[in-house]
This record gives sequence, structure tokens and C-alpha cells, in this order.
Amino acid sequence: MFIQQTGRGPQTVVGLHGWSGDHHTFDPLLGEMPKDCRFYTLDLPGCGKSELPQKWQMGSLACEVAQELMQLNRKEMTLVGSCSGGILAVFVSRELIRMGEIDRVKRLVMIDPFAFCPWYFQLFLIPFVGPLMYAAAFANPIGRWITNLFLQDKRAGDTHLTRDFSGVNHGVVWKYLKMLSECGRPTQFRGLDLPG
Repeated sequence: MFIQQTGRGPQTVVGLHGWSGDHHTFDPLLGEMPKDCRFYTLDLPGCGKSELPQKWQMGSLACEVAQELMQLNRKEMTLVGSCSGGILAVFVSRELIRMGEIDRVKRLVMIDPFAFCPWYFQLFLIPFVGPLMYAAAFANPIGRWITNLFLQDKRAGDTHLTRDFSGVNHGVVWKYLKMLSECGRPTQFRGLDLPG
């Protein structure tokens, strides 16, 4: 898994990007980082410079990420999840606790979390027609422009919510959406108890 490190401080932050992202998601934060911080940004399996995941299942993906985080040999990490990276951060935390690594994660920070798959994204998962609708909305420039236009009440100013889809592997992005739709509701984490 591709991991980029910025800084060498004692405080450890790990950024988990969201749907259609990569390690560059956190570039705007890197210049604002305190000197006592070490920020790791990952390309999740199948994204950016990382190989495909072993299985397209959230528990398996969380295990892969947890194993990579253990290789960093850092304790009391802050996991920062952007969009669907937020729900992945919760799965990773639960996986680390299951592995007996309870001191690895100190806190979770979620930026614009994608906690569950809304009904309108479920349309892209309907057998046969769903992938075609996904391709129409995200895999071509006109579809991205129209989709961004329809999302104008969910964005600020001239923000373009579909721009990042121009340079992704759409097969991988669609599989991430399918995996996210199968990962369950946020209530499953009620009993998750992190130290701190």
C-alpha cells in the first residue's frame, strides 16, 4: 500500500481518503500541520499507487489497512477520514481493537463523513442498468458536469464535486461504492470504545 509521510514529529496523524480520492486528498492540510506532527497519507487499496484489495469487502479492507498501520510502529494515532474514509477509519479502529492493538488509535476525526450509502447512490448498483447509470454520471465529462449541476445545493460556491472522477479507475470506484453499500448502518459501532 502506498503511504506518504510528511513531518517527523512525535504526534501521528493518518489520513484515509474517501470515494474516488487518493493520498492527495490531504494536500491542503499538510502546509498547516504543527511541527510536532507526522502525517501519513495513504492510497487505499485499488486507488492511486496501491494494488487492488485482497477482497472487495469492508472488513477485509479494514484488516489490510490495520496491518499497514501496525507496520508504521506508531501508537496513539489520530485517524482522519474524509468522506467514506471516515467510515473506514471506524472499521480500522475496530479491527485494531480486535487484534489487541487498543493503544494504536487515540482518536477519530471525520471530515464530511459518508456514514451510509444513500438511496440515490443505490441506483448505481441496480444489476445491469446501475453500472450504465454510473458511467453516464461519472465516467464522462458531460455526465460529471450535469451531476455537479444537480448537486449545487450540496456544494459551496464554485466547488466541483465530480472533478476528481476524471482521473480514476471507474471499475475500482464502482466496486468501492458497492462495498460501501454493503457495510451496514453506523449504529453497529455503538459499543466501540476507543481510549483517550
